[in-house]
Amino acid sequence: MRNLFKIIPAAVAAVALAVVGVSLAQIGGGGITGGGGSGETSGNFTVSYNSGFSSVPTQIINYDLIGHIVTLRFTQDVTGTSNAIGFANNGTSGVPAAYRPLADVPFWGLACTDNGATTSCCLVIHANNGGIDLSPVTVNTERCSASWTSSGTKGMQTGATRVNQITYSLL
Repeated sequence: MRNLFKIIPAAVAAVALAVVGVSLAQIGGGGITGGGGSGETSGNFTVSYNSGFSSVPTQIINYDLIGHIVTLRFTQDVTGTSNAIGFANNGTSGVPAAYRPLADVPFWGLACTDNGATTSCCLVIHANNGGIDLSPVTVNTERCSASWTSSGTKGMQTGATRVNQITYSLL
């Protein structure tokens, strides 16, 4: 299910987007963009990852809200020295209430680093407090439960050529 939009033809994707109220004309290179109508909001917020690091790294996350569709763009690397197996902000400075999903939502395939090595990771947004947790993806599963190495460098990569972006519905 997680690879659905990778394999469906463009015409089917256009119909799926129309069902949620987004036209193909509204999709630009930087994510979903709107035509300036009501119900559209863009901005950013800062997340402090206060669990799993020897010092607290921060990250600015850009967002677009069009109707009930939210797109979050992680355009800034966040790295630090690992001192525990977690990578989270524990809801202290997470996703603002207006942009939180109704239930915890996992996203796979984000580019991360664990103990200096590039890996794929999973990000979960928690509905109750907006907390963001990241974990390395357990190979051959759809589980967001692997632990980080408790030493070395870990983080989320974006770089000049990559943007980690996720889109979800508020309904």
